[in-house]
Amino acid sequence: HATAERALVREQTFPGGNPYLCGGTPLAAFPEAPIFSPFFGTVLLGGPVLGFKVNMLLHGALGFLGMLLWLRKGWKLSWIAAFLGAAVVTFSSFVGLHLAAGHSRKVAAAWIPWVLFFFQRAMGNELNAGSGKRISALRNTAPAAAALALMLLDGSVYLSLYTATFVLLVGAVATITNRRTLPLVAALGTVLLAGLLAGVHLVPTLASQATISTV
Repeated sequence: HATAERALVREQTFPGGNPYLCGGTPLAAFPEAPIFSPFFGTVLLGGPVLGFKVNMLLHGALGFLGMLLWLRKGWKLSWIAAFLGAAVVTFSSFVGLHLAAGHSRKVAAAWIPWVLFFFQRAMGNELNAGSGKRISALRNTAPAAAALALMLLDGSVYLSLYTATFVLLVGAVATITNRRTLPLVAALGTVLLAGLLAGVHLVPTLASQATISTV
């Protein structure tokens, strides 16, 4: 965060590399670089310390709202149950301990409930609904993919891969058990569209990793 902020704000150059780590490493093409996230703007405005604290607060609020929405609308829980569930997830030790240890990319966990909420809607859960209504549910793959792309842009490679794998597995299992292709189509659409949306970071990252040789 500090290297990218220094390059963009003080030196007014593109943060393509990090000269302060291991004699020089990629930055824009680093898999866990958060510089393409729209929330990196908080670091540019407030600096790497205060700005990232604001970043954490924003992600925490979005994670709480996402889980509240998913539990209330997706699982039809009462407002009280949804609120308690969202509070338990948001304030669990998983994210807190990671952030306290300096694992800044874990803020991307805030997007998981948003991905799962819209993916659940994209699968067309109403089995008795007409085919037209089920197909129109695929429109929800767009916001699901956007949330998944934001996870990758936040620099969380692991959480992005875990979430994408979960979406694909759920889609495949739902297709087999319900004997309809819509869940698998929704899963593939979500993952592929997320890759396109995150292409500004994904393409240079894959290109950089492909050039790395091991001895």
